[in-house]
Formats: sequence, C-alpha cells, structure tokens
Amino acid sequence: MPSKVIASMSGRFLLLAALCLGTLCQGQQPLTRENLDQFVEDHLRKHIGETVGSASVVFVDANGVLLEKSLGYASPANRILADPHQTVYQIGSNSKLFVALAAMQLYEQGKLDLRADIRNYVPGLAIKNCFALPVTTAQLLTHTSGVEDRKLGRTQPFDQPLMTLGEFFERFPPVVSYPPGEQMNYSGNGVTLAAHVVEAISGEPFFQYAENHIYAPLAMQQSSFRQPLPDVLKRYRAEMLNVPPLIKYPEGGMASTVDDMSHFLMALLHGGAYGANQILKPETLQLMLTRHFSPHPEMPGMSYGFFEANLSGNLVWMHTGDYRHISVLCISPERKAGFFLVMSLQGELHDPLLTSFANDFFRTFFPQTGIAPPTRSAKVAFDPSNMVGMYRDNAVPNSSLEKFVEGLMFGDGDARVTFDKVRGVLQFHPPSSDKVIDLVHRDGLLFESQDADFGIKMIFRQAPSPTNMFISAGTLGQYSFRKIPLFWSQVPQLVMHLAVLFLFGAWLLSILLAYFIRRLREAWFLQSGISRGPLWNVTIVALLALAGSLSFVLLGFTIPNASLIVGVPAMLKVLPVFYTADCVAALPLPISLFRAWRQRMWGLGFRLYFSAVVLAAFVFVPFCIYWNLFGYRM
Repeated sequence: MPSKVIASMSGRFLLLAALCLGTLCQGQQPLTRENLDQFVEDHLRKHIGETVGSASVVFVDANGVLLEKSLGYASPANRILADPHQTVYQIGSNSKLFVALAAMQLYEQGKLDLRADIRNYVPGLAIKNCFALPVTTAQLLTHTSGVEDRKLGRTQPFDQPLMTLGEFFERFPPVVSYPPGEQMNYSGNGVTLAAHVVEAISGEPFFQYAENHIYAPLAMQQSSFRQPLPDVLKRYRAEMLNVPPLIKYPEGGMASTVDDMSHFLMALLHGGAYGANQILKPETLQLMLTRHFSPHPEMPGMSYGFFEANLSGNLVWMHTGDYRHISVLCISPERKAGFFLVMSLQGELHDPLLTSFANDFFRTFFPQTGIAPPTRSAKVAFDPSNMVGMYRDNAVPNSSLEKFVEGLMFGDGDARVTFDKVRGVLQFHPPSSDKVIDLVHRDGLLFESQDADFGIKMIFRQAPSPTNMFISAGTLGQYSFRKIPLFWSQVPQLVMHLAVLFLFGAWLLSILLAYFIRRLREAWFLQSGISRGPLWNVTIVALLALAGSLSFVLLGFTIPNASLIVGVPAMLKVLPVFYTADCVAALPLPISLFRAWRQRMWGLGFRLYFSAVVLAAFVFVPFCIYWNLFGYRM
C-alpha cells in the first residue's frame, strides 16, 4: 500500500509546514485590488510551472469581490489557461463547511436539535459506542464526537451506482473511540455522518440538498457534490487523476470554481445573505461562527465546521482542503474580509504555500501592532515527568486494520516531548521531523512555542484520560494526542517487526538448505516424530508471517495512492487470514520449546537458534493483536 495510504488531509504534514513560516511583512498595506494582485504575484508566480500547475484565488470584503485571479494552465497539455469563472477544482475538506451550513439551516427551521442524540433522526443507525454519552450533531460539526475517521472502503468503481450514505454506514457502522464531547479529533467520517442526518431530516440525498438549498440561492452554478463529477463540469476541471466516485462525498468530494466560492464567502461576511437571498439568518450565522469547543480558554478552538485561528491578532475562521487539489478558505468577520485559494499540483510541494499565504495575508493587510509578546515564564516550576514521552495522533483509528496501515506502516510517525534539563525547557518534536520546538510555560499545564511566529499552543492533561495532549497550530487547526509507551511507538515497532521477519526468513532459508543438502536432511528430518513436529510448527508460523507481509508489500506496489482505493482491496481482506492463522499456529510453540530443551533435541547451537525463532513468534502474537491484524477488523 502506498505512502500516505489512507491520508486525505495529513494534519501532521501541515503541522510541519507551519514550522517553516517565513518572516514578517513590514508595515500595513491598504486592501486594494492593485496590492492584492501584487501579493498574489509575490507568493504564487514563482511556483507556477514548477510544483504548481495552476492556482486560482478570490478576495472579498464588505463591498464584494476585490480580486479574482488565476495563474498557470488548467490543462498544461492542451495549453488551456486557468480561469476564475470557468476552471473547476476539487475543494477537498472545504466541502465540510457546506455540511455545517446545511445543518444550521435545518436548526434554524426547528427541524434539528444540534445537541440531541443523532439516533433520534436516524433511528436505524448502528453506532459502536461503549460510552454512556450520546453522539450529537454539534459534536460531529466540531469534530468532538469521538467517531473514528475511516478511509478504507470509501470509494467504488465508476460503473456502479453510487452507494448511499445509509448503505455505507450500514456496512461500516461508525465507531466511537473517545468519550463524546471530550476532545477535538478530526474525522471526515463524523462529518459525513452529520450529512446523513441532514438527509434523514430533509428526505433528500445530500448532494441534492446542497443543490436545492445552498447552490441555487447562492447562484453557485458550477459547483457539485455529485459522484462522479458531471461531464459538463468535468471538462473544465483543472488537471488531475480521474478519481473514482467517493461514497463519503460530503467529507471532501465537492467541486467548484473560485467565482462560485466568492458567493459563499460573501454570504458568510454579509449576515448569511447573497443578494436578495438569505441562506441563514444573521443570528444563526453568528451561532455557526462561534467557538463551541476549546481545550483551554487561551487556545483557539472549533466553531460549527470552521477552525479558529489568531493570525497577527485577527480572529479568523478557516479550513483547508486536499483531494488531488489543495485549498484554503479564511474569513475575518471583524475585518469583513476573506479569501479562497485553490491549486492543482504537478509535483511535490515543499513550500507550505497554503499556510504562508494565509499568515502573510493578515500580516500584510491587517497587522495588529502593540500585541504583547508571549509571557516568557519558563522559570515557573512545573513537573515535566508526566509530560515527557511518545504521543500518537488520535486521528489514527483504533478499531480497524487502518491502525496498522496508518499508525505503523505508512504514517508520519509519532510525536515526542522531551525536557532539556540544562535550560529547563520542555521541547516538542513533531512527527517525521528533526525540528525541535521550545515551549514556554504559560500557566498550569499550558505551554506555547518560544517563537510566537510558530503559533503553536499546547496543553497537557494528567488526569486519567485517553487524551493527554492538545495542540493548536494557527491556521492548521487543532489536534489531540494520546500518550503511548515507547515500545509501541512507530520506530521501535518497525524495527521489531523487521527483526522478526528477518528471523523467520532466515529460518525458512535454513529449512530449504536442509532439505536440499542430504547430510542436513538426514540430521534434521529423519529423526523421531517428536523432533520433526517442532520444526514444521515453526516453519508454518514463519511462512504465514512472511506471506502476510509479502502480500502487504505487493499491495503497496499495485495501488499507487490510497485516495484511489476502490472499496476495500481484496488483498486487505486476505491479509488478516495470514496473520490470524499465524497466531493460532504459534500456540503449540511453548510446548515444543519445552520439549526441545528437556529432550536435548539437536545440538546446543541449533536449540538456541530454534529458541530465538520461537521467541520471535511469541513477540509476533501481541504485535498482531495490537495492530488489529488478528481477526477480521475491517
């Protein structure tokens, strides 16, 4: 399975991007069309034709659209220039904002109680929830429901009718892994579940609800949630791979133009109105754009659908998207300004464009002078012992095979917190990075980055809880982590896994050599049944483990990108069979090991070798159970 096998929008990748932000812009510039045009040229032009195929952006203020601009080719092969009115882009997770808008419309009409159990509206829904608290729509929209994300099985072949959301959740019932309402845990599955609630109340498929109640009043004529994208829009879509239909399309399947998105921005900045059409009452929009969850009063949180961020002293509501095209949407209700930027890529983007663009926009046009720097109170005593350790992103699923795929094989790794005893400073090591961030102690268990430009705030929780660390990363939103033992973190587990596979491989090679070399064959295989049995037992265990690992590696070469997985790949369905059979086959090995030593089978050297391979098999059993390789946990 490929790198980033099941990643849609990698929070860890974006977090690392935040650590690379540039320098502050000097002085404030007036928000004019000319200045915005120059701002776009300065930030985007150098990337066009290199890592970026095309980029389109729109800026709005209280008076309407200030600038719509496109750079590059929507279709480089055909030399078709991108156009803000015509070029269609996949907006990725910005689609979730329209789910939140739909839910707020039903709330405004008195049809939806945001804090009621969602099973009141979808009574046939089976939710695997071992907690006493119900899941509510408000929690789904703030990513605090505890519902695990799910990516396996979310697409299907082009030649099949699109599976309904109801059929999808019947096939893959939502799993609640954390107490509802306790933490922010980004979940596309949760937002899709909110869209299913909208369907149940309105009696319309969500894509149709969006067309009738959002696109029509906003005059968004070139926008669609339909899967696959209708040909009339597809012919104008910026170049990308032809992705298969996304069953969970509300979480990231919307396509639009920047001109259409400008209508959405203007409604958000004008009390829910676009022209003569009111899609939300001002008070409902105000409720939507209000913080409803934050792990600490001094940390940005979540509204219904939007992430909260403080950029150069400005309260900003924003979201990003990544589904073959990447995008960012930001609005500042106080400044009555906002923008939407979307890009098609044609290479690996190393520059954190979305993040730097958003930060520099507010630094350039709305800098807040006289902002007090973060309190540097590192001398205040605090006990780092409960904070130091390894942490895993709560976005990694717990209940399915995706834990193995995303948490071990193709994830970005685990975060680490250390303590510099010499300087008395707590330090944060982001996943897959050698960057070290010094943290200033603010208050209690609240810390923030030494360099205010990083925009990172962090709070720890020491009470018994599945969640031990929360992070706010500016424009990149909020993340929650759970502390894990060092042994179960990614690097030690990968090393252990490879060591076990090496021993198994060496054992099989030894058996093959023994079979083809007559003298060894007589020494090993022509003995009594009691000595032959352990050899075959270990051989079967080694063969099954290597077969499972080999099939997984082959799957990685055959599927180039996890976002293109159609259904659940057949090989993934077979994979647990190998590992489950391997664990069962390992059960008699303790007896075999005991008899081998008691009866002094073979020579001492070979007995030690046999013991090492048996020990590897012992270690492999809890490994399979921990990573959901034992049993059928799709």
